[in-house]
Amino acid sequence: MQKTKLVEFLVWVLPIKSIQDYLIRRYLLTDEVYSRKIAGLDEVRGILMDSGELKEIPSLWPKVRNELRSYREPRSSGMRSGLRWAIQGLGLCLVLVLGIWMIRHPQSERSSTAEAHTGSFQVQSIRLENKPATAFLFRPNDSKFIMVWAEKIG
Repeated sequence: MQKTKLVEFLVWVLPIKSIQDYLIRRYLLTDEVYSRKIAGLDEVRGILMDSGELKEIPSLWPKVRNELRSYREPRSSGMRSGLRWAIQGLGLCLVLVLGIWMIRHPQSERSSTAEAHTGSFQVQSIRLENKPATAFLFRPNDSKFIMVWAEKIG
């Protein structure tokens, strides 16, 4: 259900007809709940005309032609379409800002390696009781703490 509402919202927000068509065909027509809302052929048969019925009405096409000539497109509410374009523009700006932010601010893995190099140190030699020793460095994950463990050799 959430997926269907998300796809319906994307169809409403995105102004590109090819993307809307893809979303409707790919997701909404395959959804069981949404497909029950779509009228079947048996339900719309009452408003369809058979080709035989069209031949019996000789004056139909001149009437249709006259209706099409005198037809004026209903004016849509400027507020509603303006609001829709404003929301779409805001959504596009939000996607662009998030994309730029994700590119400019690297993932936490990159930042943790950068932090490790800022305060790095190096053990050149270590001695215990005037004898050479082996050093082990331990650094727990996501911590700035480094533990040095030394053992005498031999």
